[in-house]
Amino acid sequence: MQTIIVLRDSVSLALAVWATHAVFTGDVASMKFMLYPFMVFFVLDFYLQTKFDLILHHVIGLVLCFYGIVVPLPTNILTMVLYTEVSTILLVAMIYCPKPYLSMVKVLFMLVFYVTRINNYVEKLLQHNAYNLPNYWILLSSLWALFALNFYWFSLMLKKVPATLRPCFYVFTFGSLFLKFFYYQ
Repeated sequence: MQTIIVLRDSVSLALAVWATHAVFTGDVASMKFMLYPFMVFFVLDFYLQTKFDLILHHVIGLVLCFYGIVVPLPTNILTMVLYTEVSTILLVAMIYCPKPYLSMVKVLFMLVFYVTRINNYVEKLLQHNAYNLPNYWILLSSLWALFALNFYWFSLMLKKVPATLRPCFYVFTFGSLFLKFFYYQ
């Protein structure tokens, strides 16, 4: 079983690096093609999951991938979804990181997770009326569900921050979210 977990983490890391490269180089063809391997990964990894939140993540991921294959997604939505994979690189790094570097990788992971999965989503989701796609409600509800799941995970991460540093994280995260909501209203 341990070999399967390491293999899964390796595939997850490879997909995350590929997605990050495609996003940062603007390779739209790769981003569109990546929906297929991500779909396969979600199906295969679905059977290794035991936690409800990870199963939900895989179901939402499958819906998003299938929707993106059937209805070509606008580049900025595709970029938004794949941009989250930057934090996946750090998640896998956290699992296999040597102990002396672990706290630094954890802080970096939290910051990148917030930027890619919370802050970036809020900005894009507040502009949701800009698209005219078939069955758009499927895409929009899936994106909001994924955002809610990421927000839940981020709240769990915030609980693990030492009490002395927690106010700094709260001011940074909730302050920037408040400013985004205020800006788009």
